[in-house]
Amino acid sequence: MDTREKTPKKRLKRRYKLLIWLSADVIFAGIIIVLLLYKPPGYEPVDMRTQPEEGPRQFSRYLTYLYSQMHNNAQKNETFEIDVLEAGINQAIASAKWPQRSENITFAQPKAEFNENGITVTGTANVEGIDLLVTVQGLLQMLEDGKLNVHIQSVKIGAMNITLLAKYIAKQMYKEKFGMMYAESTDPRVLIAASLMEDTPFDPIFEVNDKGVRLTQTTMVEDIVRLKFAPLTAPRQE
Repeated sequence: MDTREKTPKKRLKRRYKLLIWLSADVIFAGIIIVLLLYKPPGYEPVDMRTQPEEGPRQFSRYLTYLYSQMHNNAQKNETFEIDVLEAGINQAIASAKWPQRSENITFAQPKAEFNENGITVTGTANVEGIDLLVTVQGLLQMLEDGKLNVHIQSVKIGAMNITLLAKYIAKQMYKEKFGMMYAESTDPRVLIAASLMEDTPFDPIFEVNDKGVRLTQTTMVEDIVRLKFAPLTAPRQE
């Protein structure tokens, strides 16, 4: 048989395979775009126009209130509870300067939600004019040995799970910003960062002025995170 007759057939076959691969690539790219642009039912972005002008003072009022509760109860040298309210945290978040920019990504104001399943933080990231929904789900875990783990369950852009990638990027950014890692630190803020990024439990001991307290229990319900503390020193006997 003349081999020249096979040549057009081979070319047609190669073109057919190429068309299939290109079609698959287009479909895959379409799925990726749909996943990235996905916004769950019920999601309502924060309307910046409705936010109060006096954000910074509102921020300081709520955090000052929480700190005063910690301080006043720590002085009593007895077990106490503090309720952290979803509304208060969102007021504190709203007081920060938004939007914020990192590299070529602009982040809009996020919103926190508390429920029995954990904490969910949602916000938008604008990349080259495209708004993507970023969702972070986390949980406070008290372990049997009394340590606390601030566990990130998932990080998503749209419906695409990027948890491992997000943690890796966060660690690199943390290292660049602070020029150090957290392995040897005793600063609670650093320990919380380590727990977030590497699932590393830590001893939840906090110093409030001259008093030390330990977080012993966390309870999550709708709109509230309830924290229970115990003094490090034994209560005085009357």
